[in-house]
Amino acid sequence: PIGTPLYVAELDGKRMPGDAPWGNFTHDGCVLAVDVGGGITGMHIDFFSALKAYYRILDPLLPASITLHQGGARCP
Repeated sequence: PIGTPLYVAELDGKRMPGDAPWGNFTHDGCVLAVDVGGGITGMHIDFFSALKAYYRILDPLLPASITLHQGGARCP
């Protein structure tokens, strides 16, 4: 559901491209479900990366399959 905090281990520790405050930080793996657009169906998630150049940096860093975990205490 929208607003659900989730943990993505594959993002944890990855350096995010771009300038602060939206980039240039080490990701903690915590994400928030904020969209259920028409392109998101079944077992599929989208990550917003702002610029295509940032996407091209992130894409090879992440595996084709990731595991979502409930955020719990890690991602309040």
